[in-house]
Amino acid sequence: MSLPLWSHKAWESQIPLLAIALSEKEIKQVHDFHSRLDMITVIHSKLSALKVEEEIDLKEDLKIRAVQGRRPFSHFVSGCKFIKNAPKLWEEFEQIVCDMLNRGNPLETK
Repeated sequence: MSLPLWSHKAWESQIPLLAIALSEKEIKQVHDFHSRLDMITVIHSKLSALKVEEEIDLKEDLKIRAVQGRRPFSHFVSGCKFIKNAPKLWEEFEQIVCDMLNRGNPLETK
């Protein structure tokens, strides 16, 4: 029998049993770990939204330029939200991941 995929729902369903199985310090460490996973998910969502928004903006710009009889931009940089915001989000992502890797498994046995 294979084990189910571990998820936040699985973690949350076990919260009532945590005090029996883990120390207060371990509970805090695992909570912190899951909070950081949530932050990574939020950053991923923001990056995805920026990319979609950029594609919509580019398509709209191309339509407007076609109607006006103007040539399309060969590059779409000046108003590009993705290029302006992605590096900051990526830096935040890297900091979170590096911190998680440095901290290691919050329940690692020693």
